[in-house]
Amino acid sequence: MTRSSDGGSLRPVGRERLDETSAKLVRVRAHLTGAGLDGVLLSRRNNFAWLTAGGDNHVAAATEDGAAALLVTHDAVRVIATNIEMPRLLDEELSGLDVSPVVVPWHEDEYRARSAAVGKMRVASDTPLPGVPQLGIEFARLRFALFPSEAARYRRIGQRAADAVEDVAREARPGESETLLAGSLSRALMARGLTPTVLLVACDERIRRYRHPVPTGTRLKQQALLVVMAMAGGLQVAISRLIHFGPLPADLSRRHRAVVAIDAALAVASRPGVKARDALGSGIAAYRREGFPDEWRLHHQGGPTGYATREYLATPACAEVLLENQPMAWNPSITGTKSEDTFILTAAGPEYVTLSDRWPDHEIPVDGGVIRRPAILER
Repeated sequence: MTRSSDGGSLRPVGRERLDETSAKLVRVRAHLTGAGLDGVLLSRRNNFAWLTAGGDNHVAAATEDGAAALLVTHDAVRVIATNIEMPRLLDEELSGLDVSPVVVPWHEDEYRARSAAVGKMRVASDTPLPGVPQLGIEFARLRFALFPSEAARYRRIGQRAADAVEDVAREARPGESETLLAGSLSRALMARGLTPTVLLVACDERIRRYRHPVPTGTRLKQQALLVVMAMAGGLQVAISRLIHFGPLPADLSRRHRAVVAIDAALAVASRPGVKARDALGSGIAAYRREGFPDEWRLHHQGGPTGYATREYLATPACAEVLLENQPMAWNPSITGTKSEDTFILTAAGPEYVTLSDRWPDHEIPVDGGVIRRPAILER
């Protein structure tokens, strides 16, 4: 149950990048062999970033499908993009990688060009393409467990995200609107090389009313909840923090101590080889022990993260097996409060990447040690 810290770049370069992409191509090509495929067509932003060790194929932010596709076969990798995108992609996103460009004039149908590149090969795609089957969870599993180089970057991303969110929380003032706080979060994240992919802010009564509080003009009076998913090189971390002006009311203090105990129970139950539903079951049992047996039904509890906000949600029916070196982000909530951080699942226990030593916390006793979970910052 450790805290992690690491300096350095958020994107690999040189030999590190080549080694990582080569190892990922081995995974992809083994998948091709097992599935009886000649290739895969990858245009989703998360798959592009994963395979290229941090490459970014997006232009429009409000889409999961990027502006370029990778066609990966048993012996080659081709990048398919318009003449608008290709120069930047080759210079800035794919530099040093062994990829062959397929340039599409901007005024021609890019999807038709993708189909033409596929030809008569047996190919599956991660986005809809006429006549081509779509990739499923079997392919997504290839990116679930982090390589050591990815884990090192993930620790850096987590620390920068924590610094950004906690700085904004410490500087927040009564009278500021949720949208202003959201803007401050966005600025703090982007100044650290991170892109916000989820940005939720609630003040006072909206914390109690809504589990997904999209920021509004509501102004902070006494309490604020800041919720962030932050991304760099395709890798995402989740973090939530609460602040309160003045002493905590007794009921809120009780609820928050309960929710961090539940969070700790979920974390300690997350072990390699455990089914997601069984880890969730430990959390549900903790809700009962803490005196809030039905609160888990009011919001999802999170699950594995990494190259998606959640790779999948842990539900009572989810039979997916947790993997060593898989990123996790549980987010239990009890009306009025929440606990959320990101950790890497290791054989020795959860390694938190979004904790800092600058924030007050609670020490939760667990089998074999202590898990530290953030308290509500009293201002």
